[in-house]
This record gives sequence, C-alpha cells and structure tokens, in this order.
Amino acid sequence: NNNKLSVQMTGEFRFSPLATLDLSNNEMGGSIPSWIGNLTGLSVLLLRGNRLHDHISVELCKLVDLRFLDLSHNHLTGPIPPCLSHIAFSGSGLFLTAVIATSEYEPQVVQNLKLDSKVDEDTSSTSENRADFTAKGTVYSYSGTVLSYMSGLDLSCNRLTGKIPLELGNLSNLHALNLSHNDLWGSIPASLSKMKQIESLDLSYNSLTGHIPTELVVLTALEVFSVAHNRLSGEVPSKAQFATFDAGSYEGSCATMFVCVLALLWINPHWSRVWFHLVETFALSCYYFIEDTFRRLTRVMRNVQ
Repeated sequence: NNNKLSVQMTGEFRFSPLATLDLSNNEMGGSIPSWIGNLTGLSVLLLRGNRLHDHISVELCKLVDLRFLDLSHNHLTGPIPPCLSHIAFSGSGLFLTAVIATSEYEPQVVQNLKLDSKVDEDTSSTSENRADFTAKGTVYSYSGTVLSYMSGLDLSCNRLTGKIPLELGNLSNLHALNLSHNDLWGSIPASLSKMKQIESLDLSYNSLTGHIPTELVVLTALEVFSVAHNRLSGEVPSKAQFATFDAGSYEGSCATMFVCVLALLWINPHWSRVWFHLVETFALSCYYFIEDTFRRLTRVMRNVQ
C-alpha cells in the first residue's frame, strides 16, 4: 500500500490462504476483478484510495470471513450489493478503544495501524500486518491484538447510488459502517436497528429522505452517528444513545433546525421566552409590512385611474 501503482487489477492472485490484502492508496484503475472472490481465506481487504470504477463486484460477497472491507475513496458506481450481508464481519467488540478527534467532517487516513493476523495464546508473539482505516471526523488508532476485536465496512467517498439495502441490517456483528459521501437516496432502513454491535454509523453527505427511524434507539453501543447533509425531516430520536449526539450529527438536514430549537427551549426558560418574543416580533413586522405595502399599492392604483 501507499505507493503509486497505476496498473489495473488484472491477472490473478493464487494465494488462497492469504489473510490480508492491502492495496490501498495507490493509483490502481479498472473494476474490482471477479477472481477476488476466490480468496476465500481473506479476513482483511483494503482497496481504499485508488481509481477503481464500475459496480461493486458481487464476487466480494463470497468472502464470508472478512472482518474488514474498505473500498472508500474510489470511483465506484451503482447500487450497494445486498449480498454484502452474507459477510460475517465477526469482530468481537472493543472497536472504539482509542479515539482522537480531528477536523470536523473531513475524512482522515490513520497511519501505522498494526493489525494481527495471528496471535499466540500468550500474545507474546504476533505476526503483524499494516492497514489504513478511514473514519469521518475521528481517528481510531489500534495496535497489537485489536484486529480480532473489531470489524468494519467502509464504502464512503464513491459515487454509489440507489437505496441502502434492507439486508445490511443483518450485519449483526458489524462495529463500523460508513456510507458517507455518495449519492444514496430513499429512507434510512429501520432494519439497521438489528445491528446490535454497531458503534459507528455514518450516513452523511447523501440524498436520504424521510425521518430517522425511532427503532434505532435500541442501538445502545452506538457512539458515533451522523446523518448530516441529507434531506431528512421530522423529529430526531432523543432516547438512549441519541440523547448524547449534538447538532453536528444532523447538520445540513431539515431536522437540524428542529433539534436546535428544541434544545434551546428545553435548556433555559428565559431563552424560551426570548425565542417566542422574537417570533412574535417577526410576525408583527411581516403583518405591518404587508399591510403598508397593500395601502400604498391601493393609492397608486387610484391615482392611475
């Protein structure tokens, strides 16, 4: 990874026991090849930061033992294959072990992550691999044996279209899902409430409509959530983990103003009185402006006649 390889992904890897394939941050073009489905032993597949185009190959759905799939920052188009729900993503937890905040809403590249493909029983001897992971607005840093405790699917920063497949809700072992910066539309599936292990869910910068499903309040492990810059409307869930998310999680959506107003009125009764006074003043100003304009127009019409 992190070279300037500009070849297309042609030919074929003939290493079926391969556990980690990291070709991220190169200049590789073409589409995702069909032979990649033959690497059934893969647990980590990182293809982020290339020039891959065309649809997401359904051959990836054959890699049922994957814990990490990162296709972000490419030029992939078309819908998200529902069969990605066949992948185990069987990390066992502790995904958000270390968190360091970075610039808001900027995709970050985390360098020098050490992910183990083999761990001895006493953890004193490891076979280490390197991988890069992108999180939106937050940097996650891991080392040692943490790979066996995490799982993630990152399809962000592509040109994916269509609806979010209902089947993604079957990824009950997934800890991080990033679908941000695409052209996804439709509503947020209530089936995502079945992702009981999810800790980071980023659906921002799409064209999603409708409301945020209230069913999502059962996601008690959720620590990072963003639906910013969509076309959502309606009330925002306020129970459980959703009570901890600030307005930045909804920034740029129709729901943002609603959240801010509710928070303002709830925090301080004085602000509540000030708010209603401003609304009343604005309404009266509009009324008198319209009335004055109407009178002037009436006078002008009479003079013309």
